[in-house]
Amino acid sequence: KKKIGKSTTKQPNNQSLSITVNHHYKMTSSLFESVSCSIPVHLHPSRLASVPAGVAEQLNDLLLKWSDDLQGVVLSYSSLKLGGSTARIVEARPHLHFVVHAKLLLFKPAVGSLLTGQVHKIGHDHIGLLVHGVFNGVVRGKGMPSGLAYDVNTNSWQNVDESDETIYDPQRQGVGLGSQVTVRVTGFVHSHSYFSMRCQLVSTSEAEDDDAAMAEEAEEASRDEAEQAGSPPSDDDSDGDDSSSSSSNSGDSDDSDREEKKEQQVEHKPKKKKKKKRKQPEASSSDDSATSAD
Repeated sequence: KKKIGKSTTKQPNNQSLSITVNHHYKMTSSLFESVSCSIPVHLHPSRLASVPAGVAEQLNDLLLKWSDDLQGVVLSYSSLKLGGSTARIVEARPHLHFVVHAKLLLFKPAVGSLLTGQVHKIGHDHIGLLVHGVFNGVVRGKGMPSGLAYDVNTNSWQNVDESDETIYDPQRQGVGLGSQVTVRVTGFVHSHSYFSMRCQLVSTSEAEDDDAAMAEEAEEASRDEAEQAGSPPSDDDSDGDDSSSSSSNSGDSDDSDREEKKEQQVEHKPKKKKKKKRKQPEASSSDDSATSAD
């Protein structure tokens, strides 16, 4: 007899789902991205009484976690729709497999992006911060400026050279707990659902220069779009105009040929002989003269 123990069959994990991106939506901020996706769902039979609630329960497991399929952190979902009215059952497993369509909002910064975060951890070799109060960022190693040094007494990073006017926190001389600092993203660390950003501390003046450069790039891009919108017609359009003019000219020539043929046909037609009318005798004139004499 075999001993019956606990089942070793693993339940489907939502993090291993293969999510397919159907459409990307343009957003004003480069830190976020909105996509329309097809998401596979493995629903337990106990959730059949309320399928939408069971689907929402699985999608909630994706929130504020890193997704390898989407290469970003899922912040929210909306426009949830079932992909069909049927589901599949694989082998002897009871889970129902089907697809749902949803619109996802992602936090997806690129390397080189500037972020503002609040310092919540200080160490002798690093600075920890939270971006938007949610996402972890860390400054360490090469990301630390050479002009700052860790002060054990104040548990903060202070300027080594007092003559250095470089400012990292406008409200404080150095960087301490609660400081609002600007950082540049240099890389990412993610494993399963964990997500963190490697950052480099940026001074206030550098951040202002980068903002001005980005504004200039945006203006140049808008000018290029305006110039493209008001550009002269392409060669294809001119060719089309030439073809239309040539076709109209050919049509005029055809009409003139038809008129000439009609004139020739009229000239070759035989002329019909006119019948001569007989003249009536002039008796009426003599009768009139006689009556006048009377």
